[in-house]
Amino acid sequence: MPIYSDRDPIVAIATASGRGGVGIIRLSGSDSFISGFIKDYFGSQEKLKPRYAHYRQFKDDRGVLLDEGLALYFPTPRSYTGESVLELQAHGGPVVLQMLLHSILRLGRSAGLRLAEPGEFTKRAFLNGRIDLSQAEAVADLIDATTEGAARAASRSLNGDFSKSIHAVGDQIIELRALIEAILDFPEEEIDFTLSPGEIPFEFNLPDYFSQLKKIRQENPDFTVLTGVECGLQTTASVLKKNTVLSQMEEFDFII
Repeated sequence: MPIYSDRDPIVAIATASGRGGVGIIRLSGSDSFISGFIKDYFGSQEKLKPRYAHYRQFKDDRGVLLDEGLALYFPTPRSYTGESVLELQAHGGPVVLQMLLHSILRLGRSAGLRLAEPGEFTKRAFLNGRIDLSQAEAVADLIDATTEGAARAASRSLNGDFSKSIHAVGDQIIELRALIEAILDFPEEEIDFTLSPGEIPFEFNLPDYFSQLKKIRQENPDFTVLTGVECGLQTTASVLKKNTVLSQMEEFDFII
């Protein structure tokens, strides 16, 4: 199996297989590659205005007309992949799209253009910081959704709602971890971990963490969420009996 670089320019048919009114071929690569490809394909004087639809003729590498349609140019970094992107919207016949794809591959072969692997456009969006891992997974979830609820949940996650909720809780847990590590590493500093909530130098409420995680799970029922959190709590037996944190846990073990 060949090993490809994530910096290779790539191209693929971006619409579903089969016949349709419109078929899209997407190229993604460095700005120098896409700019050069536009001039090679449409003519040395061609300049496509970013994010505008341009009506153009699509020809093969010998100059023979294949189809006519729209060309859209998205320069880096404001594109789906974070690289420069060129989309050609032609008629959606499978034969026409394959002919157009092959002619593009032949034209760009000398510059390293290759066929994109499945999901590689989304992978590059993740690698280039356009989306996070949760949003990348939401793309597949939205495509594969079989119910309205699943589609709406995937759409919210793709919009970043799910990630924002998780990151907010995660940031608070990182602060808690930092405080615990400071207590363990610098005992001579006399950091008092038994401070009341109002005296702790940042907003810290462990029961709220569990409540927030439960709320996130309830609002995103169509996603697979972590089913447990492993943690250790040191306290007295009397506090253990009435501790509100434990009421938020479905399973826990004791070591006394």
